[in-house]
Amino acid sequence: AYIMIPYHYPFVRWLMGACMSVEINTWCLIARRVFNKQGLPPWILNLPLGVSIRIKLISILFYTSWIFIRIVLYPVIWAVLFGMWKEYSAEVGTGWNVLAIALPLHSVFCALNIKWTVDLLMSKIRYWRKGGEKIDKGL
Repeated sequence: AYIMIPYHYPFVRWLMGACMSVEINTWCLIARRVFNKQGLPPWILNLPLGVSIRIKLISILFYTSWIFIRIVLYPVIWAVLFGMWKEYSAEVGTGWNVLAIALPLHSVFCALNIKWTVDLLMSKIRYWRKGGEKIDKGL
């Protein structure tokens, strides 16, 4: 049902595009795991140049997209969606409308992004506390 909202309500299609931008970050996560199966830290200096550049570039793209999309964009989308819900509710005369479905679902996505961000930070903190000793693959 959620995925069909933009199909039936064209005024929210652009929001779906913005929400789907998270797949850029997902691709970077997959690339980190595929291109760095050994789990090498991206900032060690004694890697061959080709491997080093690839690992560093993917890590930079991963963390940049994580921050911009999951930490910044998704809460902004929630605020925009809330405003659209208020306007649409006034237009149709009730708060129980199609956007009332999207708001709680997007809230769940924002909460998951917060949880995953905390998990990511904690894995990095554990790594640094152990002096660079590999803990697990994690994020």
